[in-house]
Amino acid sequence: MCGEFEVSWLPNYMVRLDDVQRRGHRMDAPELKLKASDYIRHRTWHGYVDDPYALHAIEHVGADAIMWGSDFPHARCTYPNTMKVIDRVFGHLDEEIRRDITFNNCARFYNFDLPAA
Repeated sequence: MCGEFEVSWLPNYMVRLDDVQRRGHRMDAPELKLKASDYIRHRTWHGYVDDPYALHAIEHVGADAIMWGSDFPHARCTYPNTMKVIDRVFGHLDEEIRRDITFNNCARFYNFDLPAA
């Protein structure tokens, strides 16, 4: 879990990882079973609070590995405007993706059941 780093940096980092992997033969690097960026995409969870470029990352990483948090009670938290922030950051997203990022993914990550709606 990578938390408090935001997520907009991920697409560029993934491109660089794949580039290094392609050039790995020059550096005597070990062979990976997966594409380097797939380790980020499928084996790492990412958290963010208020990243204005998150949509770009979601398109590349996938919504199933990204979790939103308010960062309460730290100084950077979204309280008392949390619902406004959620609407601004996620208002343009499909409702299912929005629900995944705001609470379903967290439940999966921590392995707890959500109450029936």
